[in-house]
Amino acid sequence: MAKINKWREKFMLEVLLFSMMSVKVLCHNIFLMRRFISILGIEPDKEINRKLWEEGIRFAAIAA
Repeated sequence: MAKINKWREKFMLEVLLFSMMSVKVLCHNIFLMRRFISILGIEPDKEINRKLWEEGIRFAAIAA
């Protein structure tokens, strides 16, 4: 039983570290994209973005 608990703790720690790393990478990518868009002076189309967002939410709901 002790071996299983140690394995589970190790696994959970790896999952949490991976998860935090993923969040950091996501935040960094969002920052870079916003910076890139602002430097180039691109004006995003809010209507297209809203439609894409809703479509992404529908796909996530179907996958869940």
